[in-house]
Amino acid sequence: MHDQRELLVELKTGRTRPVVPRAPLVSSADLAWRGVLLEHHQVRPFETDDVRLVNNVIFIQLGAPCTLDVRLNGHFQESRVLPGQFSLIPAYLPHSVRTSDSAGEFLSVSVEPRFLACIAEEFVDPGRMELTPILASTDSLIEGICMNLLAEAQAGAPGGRLYSDSLTSALAAHLIRRYCLQQAPGRECRGGLSKQQLRRALDFINDRFEQDLSLHVIASAVGMSPYHFAHQFKR
Repeated sequence: MHDQRELLVELKTGRTRPVVPRAPLVSSADLAWRGVLLEHHQVRPFETDDVRLVNNVIFIQLGAPCTLDVRLNGHFQESRVLPGQFSLIPAYLPHSVRTSDSAGEFLSVSVEPRFLACIAEEFVDPGRMELTPILASTDSLIEGICMNLLAEAQAGAPGGRLYSDSLTSALAAHLIRRYCLQQAPGRECRGGLSKQQLRRALDFINDRFEQDLSLHVIASAVGMSPYHFAHQFKR
């Protein structure tokens, strides 16, 4: 179903369809991760003209290198994408993509704009937030988080909601701090949680020990955002 796939919109027709027509090898759709969808694909050469993505999408090349021609702002840019490198296409940005050889195997990790805006409140004005498109770049943190998410999805999410929420929140925060056009100075957080906040969090967890609690639920019980709670809890 479309609501379980990463989607794009054809600008000429207004039609919504999956980014990749074939079903993914691995998907996190059944895991219901908050604000993030992972898909692992193996595809043949393809071409998409005049489209926009519904979400902000990170593409990580797996396996063999791939040559991409991407049109942004009316100009084509050719990029040789090596294994482990990533490209970032922001939501709603009109673009075209074609491959001059086999696109091979890649991972797509999408971040919903509203989830990104929730995390952005820790760093920037969400109303002015805009991600910059990136092609064929290297970022070990993005690669590491996304590959851990892939492993988690392949294994059926043994780490539970708290683990996946921590990874997705860290990914969204990194995108904002590193690839946002608006400067994101961040907020200096010192000292970690107060004794009262820590006790409230631990009591909440202990009272629901058998439940698969998400980071969002625990943070809400303490009255904090998921990213801010996770950042302070580690202190």
